[in-house]
Amino acid sequence: MKAWISDFDGTLRLYGKTGPYFLAEDLAAVREFQNEGGLFGICSGRSLMSLLSVMPEELKPDFCILTSGAAIVKMRKTLEFLAVKAIDSTVIRDMYCRFADSGKVYIHTTDSMYAFRRRGEALPEKVRRILKDPDELLELDILGMSIGTESEAAAAQTAEQINEAFGAWVTAYQNIDYIDIVRNDCSKGSGVAEARKLFGLTKLYGIGDSYNDIPLLDAVDTAFTFERSPEGVQAHADHVVKTSAEAIGIAAGEK
Repeated sequence: MKAWISDFDGTLRLYGKTGPYFLAEDLAAVREFQNEGGLFGICSGRSLMSLLSVMPEELKPDFCILTSGAAIVKMRKTLEFLAVKAIDSTVIRDMYCRFADSGKVYIHTTDSMYAFRRRGEALPEKVRRILKDPDELLELDILGMSIGTESEAAAAQTAEQINEAFGAWVTAYQNIDYIDIVRNDCSKGSGVAEARKLFGLTKLYGIGDSYNDIPLLDAVDTAFTFERSPEGVQAHADHVVKTSAEAIGIAAGEK
């Protein structure tokens, strides 16, 4: 069984001056890949709740690797969590208390997305629960934490600080100006490896656009990224393309 595994934000969900959008040719190529018998998976730093809030109806993944490898969900017929790796909640609380001022902080669980409301801050609709005290974190089964910073440089610096201070428990992955934090035995790569076993996949194609996608690109058999991706990401790809549809076309032509 072959599978196409795609990052979501910046890869399928693109960003323009008027807001996020999807290329019709990319969605059509994904459907064609599935119609020909392949499985389609999304591999994202998002939680399930966050992904479902923005995923277009015509995109129907067979499975999702979520929260940077902390969860794998079967998506067809009924939703089912096949693998879950939670972080020690005391580590999350201590990390939040230290880095809360670094940017917008979101907490990911299997069934919801949490945040602390800062004065004057409007929270996105995808946030379902508002927390008031860091000790409330101790009551949650937390898969990951995301921090939205003010710039790519700030994200790189904060990710480095988190890994230095909490690297015994978690790993912080930079995603442009965001940071995705998961248990230190999780990554998009570990999620791909687990999905390979769970679904009996023999040939894996993968695509991503950012630094946190490097473990994904290294874990698949044939890796793709974009001409617009950073050079450090392109170094981990077998093919550099303009669109996802172009990449799926190349994959379809492989024997």
